[in-house]
Amino acid sequence: MWAHYGGNHKGICIEYDKDKHPFNLCQRVKYVNDVYVIKISDLKDYKTQPTNYEDVFIRKNSIWSYEKEWRLIYKANEAVGYFPDAIKAITFGFFCDEESIDEIKKSTSHLNIKYYKVVRARDVYLTSKREL
Repeated sequence: MWAHYGGNHKGICIEYDKDKHPFNLCQRVKYVNDVYVIKISDLKDYKTQPTNYEDVFIRKNSIWSYEKEWRLIYKANEAVGYFPDAIKAITFGFFCDEESIDEIKKSTSHLNIKYYKVVRARDVYLTSKREL
């Protein structure tokens, strides 16, 4: 996942407590091979006859199933906010520079969270993490 979403291992991963709001509202992604089609003509009656149009936002092609993704879906005009009390840990990518690590740790030091750094395993094409 680091290569896909973590800036080639330069980024960070924030772990949230799934039992705290709003993360307790997350939905597991459905990995499917079919395409979910919504007709524009059907949208005109959405307010009076709601259907599962939200389902389109939790579907993804099955080739991505290894991601085991969850999504938080909310309306565009709703404020979601920032939930520092829900943060459990921050993991720094393998190539995340020390200056960024120090800055993030300093700005989150008031939170009761753990910090990890991705490390390379010897002689194996895997990565693991160690606590900082």
